[in-house]
Amino acid sequence: MVKTTIGKRVTYKGETIKGTVEDEVLFLEKYEDRDFLDLIQYIHWDDGRYGIRICYYVREHGSGDKGWIFANRPLSVSLEVFGKLLKKASKKKWFSKVL
Repeated sequence: MVKTTIGKRVTYKGETIKGTVEDEVLFLEKYEDRDFLDLIQYIHWDDGRYGIRICYYVREHGSGDKGWIFANRPLSVSLEVFGKLLKKASKKKWFSKVL
C-alpha cells in the first residue's frame, strides 16, 4: 500500500499560508535501503486559491506507511520519473489548466 496525502493539511512554517491537498499523482521509487514517494499535489489554499506543490516523502525500505517522512527539500528525479509524473498529472482536469 502507498501513502496518500489527499485531505492532508499543508502549512508553510513561519507563514500564514495554509491549505488542503485535494488530489495528487505519485510515483514510488524503491532503492536498497530507502523508498521515495514523488508527488505532484493539487492544493486548495485557505484563501480560496489553488496551487500545485511538487514534493516527496522518504522512508526506510520496508518500514510501512507510518514510516514516511516529508522531505522538506526540492524534488530531484530522473527525466524518466519526472516524465511519468507529468504524464499522470496531464490526465487530471486540474493539471490541464496549467498547460
